[in-house]
Amino acid sequence: RRSSDLYDCLRVNFPNGDMVGHTGSLEATICGVEALDLQLARILAAVDKIYANPKFKVDQIEIAGYASPEGSVRFNKWLGENRAKALINYIITNRPQYGLTEANFRMRNGEENWEGLKRLTRASNIPDEDIARIVEVIDSDLAAEPKKAALKALDGGRIYRRMLEEVYPHLRCARYL
Repeated sequence: RRSSDLYDCLRVNFPNGDMVGHTGSLEATICGVEALDLQLARILAAVDKIYANPKFKVDQIEIAGYASPEGSVRFNKWLGENRAKALINYIITNRPQYGLTEANFRMRNGEENWEGLKRLTRASNIPDEDIARIVEVIDSDLAAEPKKAALKALDGGRIYRRMLEEVYPHLRCARYL
């Protein structure tokens, strides 16, 4: 079911307002919140486009919540789920004209986004030799907690600190699919 401006699947990532708030920079915080507002407006505009097209019947809207892998598995599962729930509630609250309820949504908990971590690490400014070491750990057969410990131990923690600054913040998101 596609037309020139509607798609089967749409993805929008948006930053959490607290990500830049922790920097202590008022300018960065304002910019981050404005970016969040813009992304939320894009989501609502996509919902409006879909519901405005009489050729479409919306069966379900899928929402996925993710967490960057630096926290505990238990906490990240809770966090990813609650990010998805927050976006669902935002859409329901801001588009009452469509009569949406939680039953109209499928929530998918993306939990810990290891593939996203690998993709963003490869796209980062981290040196290639460090990226290779990071990817080797991510692709290993280690369970989540030992994998996190191995990442934290790379080069005495230097590589992990850089990942915390450059990569992990971009994994803290919710998406609508």
